[in-house]
Amino acid sequence: MIMSLIIPGTGQIYNKSYLRVPFVWGAVGGLGYLVHYNTIRYKCFRDAYIASIDNTPYIVPEHCAKEFIGVDLNNSAQLKANRDVYNNNRQLSIVGLSAVWILNGIDAFVNAHLKEFDVNEDLSIDFGSRMDNDPNSPMRMGIFVQF
Repeated sequence: MIMSLIIPGTGQIYNKSYLRVPFVWGAVGGLGYLVHYNTIRYKCFRDAYIASIDNTPYIVPEHCAKEFIGVDLNNSAQLKANRDVYNNNRQLSIVGLSAVWILNGIDAFVNAHLKEFDVNEDLSIDFGSRMDNDPNSPMRMGIFVQF
């Protein structure tokens, strides 16, 4: 579990669950990209919003030019709304990345413990009764089920 919490997928490799590793890396990589994408867009709209409030010209960076198509750089309300949308998306993707990272560690932990789980071929159920005759305690009777 600790290995997976440090580097995602290493716990699955250690447990020899190689088929789970691409899914872990895909989930962590995809959500990591979403965090990066939304953070860059948030910073672009944040800087544009600050510039519009200060009445200073804002030069749109090349990596954000596509997002500013049809956006009025002097309209503070529109810039603030777009900034808030990307900030919300950024926060949600950070929460998602954290959840996937933790679930990756939990998966490695559970998988490691279930590898040693003994699955017996005898899957019978035994019903019975029992009576304890302990001289130091009152008589006890009961019904039990044993798997």
